[in-house]
Amino acid sequence: MKILSVMIAILFWFMVYTNENPIETRQITIALTPVNEISLTDGNLRILNEYDTDVEITIRGRKTEIEKVTAADFTAYLDFNSIKNEFAEFIEITDFNYIGDRNINYSLIGSGRVGLNVDHIVAGEIPIEVDVIGETAEGFFLAGSPAILPASFTVIDTSGLVTQIDKAVVTVDISGMKGTEVLRMFCSVLDAEGNEIDEYKNTTVVDITVNVAKSVPVEVKLEGVPAIDHISTGSSPIPSHVLVSGPEEELTMIEKVSTLPVNMENTKESFSVTSGLQTLPAGVGYVGSGEVEVSVSVESFQEKTITFNSGDIIIRYGLSNKDYDIQSNNIELIIKGRMSVLNQITSSTIKAYVDVGNTVDGELSLPLRFENLDSVEQMSFPLIDLYIQTIKDFAVFAEDIFIENKNGGKYDYELLNTVENMRVIGLLENIELITDTNVNPTIDAAELAAGTHTVQILVNLPEGVSILGDMTTLLRITDK
Repeated sequence: MKILSVMIAILFWFMVYTNENPIETRQITIALTPVNEISLTDGNLRILNEYDTDVEITIRGRKTEIEKVTAADFTAYLDFNSIKNEFAEFIEITDFNYIGDRNINYSLIGSGRVGLNVDHIVAGEIPIEVDVIGETAEGFFLAGSPAILPASFTVIDTSGLVTQIDKAVVTVDISGMKGTEVLRMFCSVLDAEGNEIDEYKNTTVVDITVNVAKSVPVEVKLEGVPAIDHISTGSSPIPSHVLVSGPEEELTMIEKVSTLPVNMENTKESFSVTSGLQTLPAGVGYVGSGEVEVSVSVESFQEKTITFNSGDIIIRYGLSNKDYDIQSNNIELIIKGRMSVLNQITSSTIKAYVDVGNTVDGELSLPLRFENLDSVEQMSFPLIDLYIQTIKDFAVFAEDIFIENKNGGKYDYELLNTVENMRVIGLLENIELITDTNVNPTIDAAELAAGTHTVQILVNLPEGVSILGDMTTLLRITDK
């Protein structure tokens, strides 16, 4: 009876316990712990998709038991060491265990694996191209292709993404540039259709050096002089212009460049020589060679003789009361110069003149001067002989004129002009001897009948002085 009573009591207890603490089933989410991810890197693999990092499980047990079970009581792992290549499509959940102390049953919900999209990591060296648009400012030129640093970039990515890359491009606008510039820019990574790949947008920075050069003329710098009776007729550089590159502020100051001095001392013929160019300011350089070929033309003087007559010579700075008599004739001018110049020079193209300013009366020799001979290298200045006299006017009054050989018994004599002009020529020192009292003007009335006559006036003049032209007066003779 005692044993039966105990058994009945146990039965009653079990019936009450079962009703108040039944067996239940519940789902919870537990975390999946990734392990051995380094094996992906070692195998050059990458997971492309967002894979699940937790999983649903079922737990079963008495209500009082499962109520005390948490997600932390379970372990489950994703072991990436099992992924060997890019063809893997899933990873198994491993080491799923309950580490708690409750009396429960548990199991995974689902397949027990996680889907993956795996790709192989590859490396590629992508060259960077420069696409130049626009035009430089007038007189400036793009000197070669822009330099890019780095010239390429290394891409390490999934094969699916790397194979999309067609090229990398940097677009540089050179519109209005007047000097070398360094630009820091992002490069665009494009696919085969020219579309930019978003994954690489604004990821690679490059420095672009755009060498913009200015075209400037070359001036030949000569030193020394050719041999005697030779002349340099010109020089020319080949090329006539060179390109210089550098910062805009420096190029603005450079309008031309010169060669290093080219020596032509004692040369007798034309020659060519390679010459360096002047040193440029810091930061500025020549594009290409810093040398030019210089051609120097040298000619020997030719000689030409031009003959002038006295009538070809102009008197300059003479006085109106002087007479200048050029006594030389067949005057020879000898000139030297380039034959092409001499051929254009004749006596008609030259103005020959003599400067008689500040001269005195008498015989003298003066150098002949010439105009329009600037292009002649050498010339002689021949001397010409002149005889200079003074011209002076005197008044001769009628009352001072003595009438000789009058027939006073038959005629009356009357001078109709009250005064006559006497113009004389001679050396000034002799003319200054003339006075009103020593001229003694006279006319000869011999053999003159009644009427009005033009008669010659005779005067006494110092030696070497003579009258210019005829000096006459009107004489009226009437019968008494």
